[in-house]
Amino acid sequence: MYSSRFLFSTMITPERLGWVDALLKSRCSPHGLTDERVMVYLSGDALYSLIHPLTAPVWAAIASRPGICLYADTDDTADLGVIPYLPASLPVRSDTIKRIFLKDDEEPVHSAGFLHLYSPYMYRHTDFFLGIARQAIDLSVSLSVILYLDGVHLGHRNHRTREFSNAEQEMDAIRKKATDTRTLLEIAACERCSLARGYLHGEDGIVHPAPCFREDMRISGLSNLIPPFSSSDLVLSADCGDIPGDGKEAYLLFVTLTPYGTENTFGALSWAVALAGREIPARIIYVEDGVYSSIEIPGSRISGSVRDIRAVADAMAVPGLLEFFVWTPSLTMRGIQNRNLTDGSECMQPIGTDGIERIREDLSAAGYHVRILIW
Repeated sequence: MYSSRFLFSTMITPERLGWVDALLKSRCSPHGLTDERVMVYLSGDALYSLIHPLTAPVWAAIASRPGICLYADTDDTADLGVIPYLPASLPVRSDTIKRIFLKDDEEPVHSAGFLHLYSPYMYRHTDFFLGIARQAIDLSVSLSVILYLDGVHLGHRNHRTREFSNAEQEMDAIRKKATDTRTLLEIAACERCSLARGYLHGEDGIVHPAPCFREDMRISGLSNLIPPFSSSDLVLSADCGDIPGDGKEAYLLFVTLTPYGTENTFGALSWAVALAGREIPARIIYVEDGVYSSIEIPGSRISGSVRDIRAVADAMAVPGLLEFFVWTPSLTMRGIQNRNLTDGSECMQPIGTDGIERIREDLSAAGYHVRILIW
């Protein structure tokens, strides 16, 4: 069995590290605590947390625990200029992103999935994803990619860049190498997201990809995209975790952004509903600004509609399959009291830091392969 692994590429604030720390604590198996190695890989903006005075000591404490291996991306530490500021006492190793694909015996996993949420050029996450894809193909790791939310923009053709590397050309090179090496590479875009962004044309229910969309990327609904993605040995995104189990998948979805300022929260809910439709258990945990999703909006123009995030949770919660939680420290930090949460119900259950640890341990104890996605 390969190690549990966590991958972070987005800024890690002290608040975020508080609930991430709960995820990194000792995991539970049906036979009790394990001594399995836990790999934590930091790249991109997450590397700044290694030198921030409020988070660096926490990382030092985490990395000192038995079985925890903390890695910093070799290229990114140089690009971001953090190397001179790394505390000498911090036990962090440098390595390339290849490390995330390797098992304990240094052999690569057979297959991986990647959920890509970001548009190219505006966010560095696309460069990160392309680097992941290149490394997977180099290691002959079969890769199933879902382009979701603004990630579907990666399927647009005719990129003309000057200062930045050309994402379309890099995709062509990755696709060619996969073909030449006979490595499976499947890249598909979410139908709902593609339709909203103008990449599907047609009338009377008959639609087809727009001429501007890449022909080698199919467009389909989440219910069809999730099975090959989720059945991979390893599931990744820009910020994620993967904890081995006996084969059955379960998801922890940490929602971090406000409910109505972006499509982020609605996208996470749609993902969770698609999982439930496949009988895959999902636990949505609202943290950071995601806790604003716990607020009821009875007088809103969208009250009771599919865009009413709280109402969707009330309607969709199914004990044991699709459950919702709110991290109370984030509520407190924002001056929100949890009196509007329904105690004892399946919807919006308030939990503390130990609650995050307990949810994860319960799933691991039941034998689930736990996939963690941070939205």
